[in-house]
Amino acid sequence: MTKVSICCSLYAWEGDTDRVDKTVEWYTALTEMAGYKFRLLLVNDGCGESFKEIVPYITTPRGWCTDVEYFESEERLGKAVQLNRLLASCTDDYIVVMDNDVIAPRKWLPMCMYIASLPDIAVCGVLVEDLPILKHFRIDHPEFPISFLVPGMMGGACLVWKREKLGVENYFWTGGGVYGHEDAEFLQRITKRVGTVAAITGKGYCIAENNSEEYQKWKTERVQNPDDTVKSRILGL
Repeated sequence: MTKVSICCSLYAWEGDTDRVDKTVEWYTALTEMAGYKFRLLLVNDGCGESFKEIVPYITTPRGWCTDVEYFESEERLGKAVQLNRLLASCTDDYIVVMDNDVIAPRKWLPMCMYIASLPDIAVCGVLVEDLPILKHFRIDHPEFPISFLVPGMMGGACLVWKREKLGVENYFWTGGGVYGHEDAEFLQRITKRVGTVAAITGKGYCIAENNSEEYQKWKTERVQNPDDTVKSRILGL
């Protein structure tokens, strides 16, 4: 049977109890709606707000989740570093990287896996916001109808890929620091070096907001000043 690992880096700033509480909702939806069996790899990225009370729940396999491994970091190292630690241990056929505040549509996992297996597709994800669309496709699949699209841009809220297909590109760039646009670099690099980044047509949605002043300040600065470091890195590849 094809094996799948879902990797997730957990972080909540001190006082952000909403994100911790919503992680329970996220895990419940994940186990009920994924549509395909998976193991879950969770790493606590030195969170300011404790996840201790919910750890017993989110580490108990149920539904589509067959196994959970939970790791804690004594200090915050950033999403890219923590995900790379998880990816280094993954030998399963398919890899999923997912944020712990995203609810994806029902049976999203087998659809993403199938699309990611297509010859010209490198990664298939789930959109959680309205983004420019370049192309639409529809495939007559014997088990379920599949329609997908190629967005003009995409975030990293939920990404699925075939590990063997990405090969040496199966990592996240750590050069941008804790808030380093690792998702943007990953998707641009994969598009340039491996193949198309696609998304299923069914949208997901976020259930938590990050109210960290530090995060909001960083995000505002990045919106006003696009990350030239990522652009120069991609151009230099």
